[in-house]
Amino acid sequence: MADATAHPNLQVLERGMAAFAAHDLATLEGIIHPDVLWHQLGESCLAGDLRGIDEIFVFFARRAAMTADTYRVEVAGAVATDAFITVLATVHASIEGRSFTHGLCSVYRVDESKRVVEAWHHPADPKGEADFYGR
Repeated sequence: MADATAHPNLQVLERGMAAFAAHDLATLEGIIHPDVLWHQLGESCLAGDLRGIDEIFVFFARRAAMTADTYRVEVAGAVATDAFITVLATVHASIEGRSFTHGLCSVYRVDESKRVVEAWHHPADPKGEADFYGR
């Protein structure tokens, strides 16, 4: 994903996505600020605002349990500035034999130490996501 000419915050994204896929919470703790504010937009039972890395990890575990650990994020593209990382991705998940694939736009605000201090996750299909996960 990142190359030598890419913005350094794209390397933060790459490390974070690899850690997320590997369930490497120790690495994520170094990337996500302990007091992060996390906005999970949409209409599903997973939507809402979370505060702090502990709530984020509970959220990740809940979603992993709901999907029998099938939730995957495939990054299609990303841009970064000194303060923000914006990601366009496709999400794949299954629950009890039902599959769901949808687009996702995520925006991460990073501080000067390259840690995520706030995040917004916008599902491309909020109704479909709510139908899949429940309301």
